[in-house]
Parts: sequence; C-alpha cells; structure tokens
Amino acid sequence: MALRLKVKINETVSELEKRLSKSITPREREQIQMIYWLKTNQVLSRLELAKLLGCHE
Repeated sequence: MALRLKVKINETVSELEKRLSKSITPREREQIQMIYWLKTNQVLSRLELAKLLGCHE
C-alpha cells in the first residue's frame, strides 16, 4: 500500500472550485485539479493521483 500524502492546503474547497472553473491552460487545470482532489480527500497517495492524472508516479 502506498504511503498517505501529508500536504497542507490553505485554499478552501470553494476557492479551488472557482480557480478550476477559471483556469485557462491544461497544465494549470491539471495542477488545480490535483490540489482539489487532495483537499477533498478523494486521493490519498501519489500512486492514486498519478493514475487519475494518467501520468507516471
């Protein structure tokens, strides 16, 4: 089992949702989506995050 990520995210979920809807570039959207998943506990490890993003860990 992969180790759980320990990251402190200062933005609120609503702030992240607003930024996600206003993101322009695919790279920016991917980064904000990653932070959103971590903040909402939808992703708990780097491996899960890599699978959802479709990239290498």
